[in-house]
Parts: sequence; structure tokens; C-alpha cells
Amino acid sequence: MKNKKLPWFLVKVMLLYVLLTLPVSFLESAYRNFYMGISRAFFKEIHGTGFVRFLTDKNPSITHLQVGNTAIRQSDGTGRAALTDVNTRIRGYLPTALLFSLILAGSLTWKRKLTDLLLGFTVITLFVMFKQWIHILYVYSVNSYLNLYSFGSYQKKVIEFGYENFNHYRRAIAFCCFVDLAHPHIKGK
Repeated sequence: MKNKKLPWFLVKVMLLYVLLTLPVSFLESAYRNFYMGISRAFFKEIHGTGFVRFLTDKNPSITHLQVGNTAIRQSDGTGRAALTDVNTRIRGYLPTALLFSLILAGSLTWKRKLTDLLLGFTVITLFVMFKQWIHILYVYSVNSYLNLYSFGSYQKKVIEFGYENFNHYRRAIAFCCFVDLAHPHIKGK
């Protein structure tokens, strides 16, 4: 990309990003359903008696995360669980929209753009699922009554660090995917 094209590229990225991130409930609902489906495939059960459920909310950006233990019953016979919310818009939708904007605004062929979109989407989804795994570990590390796993103090610190600090790397991951996939001339190809 020549320097003369850089301002136009940035304008296209901004316009695409704004368009993709408008609060359109159809897109957010579709992403949330995708997110919940992939999460369910990755995180059905934990340590035998543990379970993870992903439940919908009226707000299409929110997914309820329920982590529990079927071996521990409450007085009403239900399993004991901890409930937390996941903002799927922030966790996965916005970084995906940024990656799509960066790739679509580029001057690559459509065949290359589609390949890069698919590869980038896969990488971002794997990163989002890694973040989800850390979130699940965090939930049952701070809710010891679930008796799913006994973490040592060092393990708890690592999980807490990951939970608190991985939030700031989503857009960087999207940008790195873009640089790696969409610009082969950077790598000398």
C-alpha cells in the first residue's frame, strides 16, 4: 500500500468499522448465537461433575455464564452454580468487526480477502475461546463452594492475572491478524 493510499484506507476502515459496530440487534444476536454454540462445543463439562451453561439474555450483547457442580445439591434438589455475565459484543464481536474492516478496506483481491477473513476469524475465535476458558477458570477459582478444583495460591494469581489483563489485548490480536494475513508484502512475498 502506497503512502498516498493510506488516508483513504484509514477512512474506509473507519467507515466499515462504524457500519459493522452499529447496534444492530440482528448482527449481535447472530454473533451471540455463534459464540454460544462454539462455547458449548468447547466447554460442556468440567472435571466430571462440573457443568457450564451459556444462557441468553434480552440484550443480544449479553450471554449469561453458569458454572456449577451437579454433585452438590441444594435443599430444593438443584445443583449449585455461580452465575456471571459475558458481554459477547466486547469480547468477540468488536475485535472481529475490526479485523473484517481492516481486511475489507485493503486493496487485495476478493479471493485473498475471503481467505484472510476466514483465517482471521478462526484465529480471533480461538483467542476468544481461550479468554472464555480463563473466565470459566476464574469463576470456579473465586467460587470455591463449587468444589470443582482446588487451586493453589500461585495458580489463582495466574488465573486472576489472565482474567484481568486479557481484556486489553483483543484489538491488538485483531490488528496482528490483519498485518499477518492481509499484507503479504510486509513479509516480503
